[in-house]
Amino acid sequence: MAFYFEKPDGFNFIAGQYMTVTLTNPPETDDEGNSRFFSITSAPSEDCLAIATRMRDTAFKRVLKDLPAGSEIKIDGPKENQNFKLVATMTAPTQGRSPDQSVGKNSKMSWTGETGYINKEMLKKYIQDINQPIYYMSGPPAMVKAMRELAEKIGASDDNIKFEEFTGY
Repeated sequence: MAFYFEKPDGFNFIAGQYMTVTLTNPPETDDEGNSRFFSITSAPSEDCLAIATRMRDTAFKRVLKDLPAGSEIKIDGPKENQNFKLVATMTAPTQGRSPDQSVGKNSKMSWTGETGYINKEMLKKYIQDINQPIYYMSGPPAMVKAMRELAEKIGASDDNIKFEEFTGY
């Protein structure tokens, strides 16, 4: 289900970022609380903010679904973190492309990021002490499991491993 919100003045973001949606004075709540994180699915140039979510039977999503138009919610936008570094990687950037969509120097589409699976060597290329960072993992259960096992294998503290599995997609 998709939800659309009025974009507050001065609310800027780049594609791929998320926001926190907080229900103010909801008629019901549960142990998970009144706030959730959602990827912003609208383009930064659009006049609205959009999110999409799979509907589960939780108090938050029941209230969100039944909110009348014009209801107020609290939105906290993406916050900059000077210690955050994104290194994008694609396992097989050319897989599944026809010859006219090839990835390379003379093609219309090119990939300049990392390629291959995330492993200890790739982490060491970008991180001085691979046991120091907080690792955030989000995605299909099999991918999250593999990344958690890698983080544990390299000695990351359980306190520094944060994860969320997206099941049912």
